[in-house]
Amino acid sequence: PLLHALQKLPSSGVQLSDDDRPGVSAYADDLKIFSGTKAGVTAQHELVAAFLDWTGMKANPAKCRSMGVRRNGNGAVEADNLDLALADTPIPTMTHHQSYAYLGIGDGFDHVRRRIELAPKLKLLKQDATALIESGLAPWQVVKAVKVYLYPRVEYALRHLHPEDQHLKGFDDHLRRGLTTSLVN
Repeated sequence: PLLHALQKLPSSGVQLSDDDRPGVSAYADDLKIFSGTKAGVTAQHELVAAFLDWTGMKANPAKCRSMGVRRNGNGAVEADNLDLALADTPIPTMTHHQSYAYLGIGDGFDHVRRRIELAPKLKLLKQDATALIESGLAPWQVVKAVKVYLYPRVEYALRHLHPEDQHLKGFDDHLRRGLTTSLVN
């Protein structure tokens, strides 16, 4: 219900095309709101805060971030503090030169350097897969652990990074060989 309510706000979102105006993104228990105006983000934030109060849920302001930007008189992008808070605790503000890391993936305007970050992440995921496969767990436990713990990390990374096919194929081959060996033995 919250996602639909946020998307229905008239000031919600950023117009990408005639019929596409995204204003909210969610992954697991995390929420990202965005708007083309400071008033739009404020309205979205107030709706989220009211929803949290209504449901009795609590958010941790220390794990939240806000980023506002605007164009100055010369047309250059500069920070614009949104002054958001949850339960009277200010939400930390980022500048347009910063990013917030979630599941090891940076999110912000400095995203260009993030395009090459999947290779090291896949290497770590391969190591984790190997540890699971060699752990002595029953094959069904290994498969469940891969599904619950490894795939979500890969899936989130793929939403934000553009990997080379060879990196994905290497991870897929490694996982397939390991699981096949685990199931056969």
